[in-house]
Amino acid sequence: MLVHSISSVPIREIRANPWLNHSPMQQPIIDFDQDEVGDWRAILACGHRQHVRHNPPLVERPWVLSAEGRARFVGVVLVCKRCDEEGGDESLPSVNHG
Repeated sequence: MLVHSISSVPIREIRANPWLNHSPMQQPIIDFDQDEVGDWRAILACGHRQHVRHNPPLVERPWVLSAEGRARFVGVVLVCKRCDEEGGDESLPSVNHG
């Protein structure tokens, strides 16, 4: 499966680790919000949030600073670290982003 990168790294292919027989939990971005200090987070379809900071020179994500830039990334698939650690959680509430 091809997954768009949200960093300065180009599109890359994510594959399951055959040794662990485990595939990453891939979730599309459905919206964005800001945390208590103003850093941007992607809201994933699973209900979890994942930071998508623009913090040069460590992380270059200038697109996150504008509404137009963020809108371009709605639907992009990210690996949800929390779902991956938890093995998925069907009991999560749906996210109302309207």
